[in-house]
Amino acid sequence: MSLSLRLKTKKKIRLVVCQGPLQLLVAIFVLEFRREKKIEDQEWEDYLLIGESYGSQELEILVREISKIWCFSGIIDIRDLSNAEKRDKAVRMLRRNFPPRRVGCTLCSRDFTEPYESILSCYANAYHICYGDGWGKIDLGKIRGGAASIFNEIFAPVPIESDEGIFDSVRSVSAIPIPWLRNRISKVKAGIGQRIPETDRLEQESSAVLTPAILHRSGFFSSAKDEGNFYWELIKEDVTKFDALLIKPHPRDLLDYTSGVLQLRTRIENETNVRIIMSNVTSVLPLVLHDGLEHVGCHLSLVSSSVIDSWFGGVKAAVIPVNQYHALPNHQKPNQSFSEYLRLLEYWYRGVASGKCGPFLAEEWK
Repeated sequence: MSLSLRLKTKKKIRLVVCQGPLQLLVAIFVLEFRREKKIEDQEWEDYLLIGESYGSQELEILVREISKIWCFSGIIDIRDLSNAEKRDKAVRMLRRNFPPRRVGCTLCSRDFTEPYESILSCYANAYHICYGDGWGKIDLGKIRGGAASIFNEIFAPVPIESDEGIFDSVRSVSAIPIPWLRNRISKVKAGIGQRIPETDRLEQESSAVLTPAILHRSGFFSSAKDEGNFYWELIKEDVTKFDALLIKPHPRDLLDYTSGVLQLRTRIENETNVRIIMSNVTSVLPLVLHDGLEHVGCHLSLVSSSVIDSWFGGVKAAVIPVNQYHALPNHQKPNQSFSEYLRLLEYWYRGVASGKCGPFLAEEWK
């Protein structure tokens, strides 16, 4: 964090806190939509606070590229907030650069884990907006037991509560209309998408997208090889139907010896004739910004919620192996099918349009 940050105006400060390119893109869409609909009743001096431990050169370049969409007064690296030994010093610098009396609003993805905990604690009296993870998964760890959330408002493209009762803990829940989102995504993609190497573009119908998780590093498998074999068993019957496969790893995947994705890639190359599309750029770029998604025939989703990116991008279908969660060493809740997921989105938007912003009913997930 800069030691000599000088605030540019006497306006109230709004802090936008993100951990990666998709969170940043979604936060900017929230800011743009609120401005366009005149939801804000004042002007802000906006600062972008970036904190993440899986940074790479490609990722940092992309974050700065996306940040140009909005007029931020400054971009601040707050990764030290995630370091227990450096956190106290980072918090003091944060309060010195952004005095609590000047900070009137924050936008955060969640209320737990760093850097969000420190930001929300430092500026407890500010107005707090939660924009969710991904396209709007709302997971608030601080409201267990029926407690009220520190967030005053949830404002996300697709607000979906991870646990029943979350929406009841805030004053209001708002979504962004899908036509507005799709139009905005297409305009952003026209600019950002030019960064993708020509060899990585999707230009044929006979192609698919694969989105794996990070199961070995998360403790589900004892080795990256076991994780790669797990993925292979799930997709081996589907992947050979396509000529090209875009592999979009999880942003936290280091793509080193701990990566099951690299093991999977090797197996696909050894046992099929499918052309693999995977590079440093495609790995960090949000899936929805990839050029040519409309040509993709299928999305193979492996323990991933990124099917919504495909939906926004125009992918025609998805395959979510129903046995994938049951096959995990630690059993998790089975995922819903692509069509059911879209039905869930449609159900939720009908609820938003009618002013009924309550929690999802359990049967809607079945």
